Amino acid sequence: MNGINKVVHNLALHQAAIGHDVSLWGITPTPNLEVPPRAYKLRFFQATKFVFGLDKGLQKAIKELKGEEVTFHLHGGFIPVYFRVAFELVRNKLPYVVCPHGALTPGAWQVNSLKKKWYFRIFDAFILRNAAAVQFLGETQFHAVDKLLPLQRKVLIPNGQNLEELDFDWAPMDRPQAPIISFCGRLDARTKGLDLLFAALQAHAKEGGRCHLWIIGDGEDREWLKNEANDREIADRIVFWGSQYGNEKLNLLAHSDAFVHTSRNEGMPTGVLEAAGLGLPCILSPETNLAGIFAEHQAGWRADPNTAEAITDALHQVEQAWETQQIKSLGHNAKELVATEFNWHRIAERVLEAYE
Repeated sequence: MNGINKVVHNLALHQAAIGHDVSLWGITPTPNLEVPPRAYKLRFFQATKFVFGLDKGLQKAIKELKGEEVTFHLHGGFIPVYFRVAFELVRNKLPYVVCPHGALTPGAWQVNSLKKKWYFRIFDAFILRNAAAVQFLGETQFHAVDKLLPLQRKVLIPNGQNLEELDFDWAPMDRPQAPIISFCGRLDARTKGLDLLFAALQAHAKEGGRCHLWIIGDGEDREWLKNEANDREIADRIVFWGSQYGNEKLNLLAHSDAFVHTSRNEGMPTGVLEAAGLGLPCILSPETNLAGIFAEHQAGWRADPNTAEAITDALHQVEQAWETQQIKSLGHNAKELVATEFNWHRIAERVLEAYE
């Protein structure tokens, strides 16, 4: 599952566990795809060739619920078919909540900004205006949206993490006798702030620091990042593990000492919650929407502002915590934070309150 699919699955799973009648609908080119059994109802509808088109089966399914006590929850932004879905819901007087995830963060507007502004005014503004409530994952979007479209009905509810999903079989690995900071995610250098991280690692090394970096994931900037590592003479401190899944990914993370996510633009990165759930303290930028709460609970370091200098300072703090063994207590705090503040059961209850 990708990030949003994983979020939707967990939300539906825990809403069903509370005792609610939950049905997850998907629009896909392969509606007959077989999937494992779920604890909630799962229904797929055919995606149309026209991006604003709506399958007749989905139109009928919406119409059949007219007059029923039901709430829809749309996940994602800048999705053309959602305009048609919202239109049908409004026409049939069915309430819906929408969560744009990372679509409306200030950084997201820097890519194709003119097209996005026109699209938003015509389509997504309609979706948000007519929503019974708009769910935001972090404070960045919660406050920034007022400059785009003032909303009266908005709520701040983050993503969660199941600690049970982080069970894995430990396998010993060779590792340097130095602090290892890991990153896991898409290799998009600008969005994920990896250019800043590489500049920080270079400065850290020049100042006598010993931190190493493990990069888990793949993406369009992998070769650029490898060249950047060579140009900055830090290639010997970096390992590119490529895409890893399941036990292999969790085992790699568990052999790290800390996690880093210095994104310029995020909704709420599930990779951070995953790493923290494994007991890794985190270096985070404010744009992750998690830096504040991690710093408050002594579960990591805040790179604020999100610059190479601030990240360099955080790397030095990681090394100091590693040398003094304090990093273990920071990791314990990170795991406790996930277990309490980012518990999916608690989050499902908060979303249900938003439905009310």
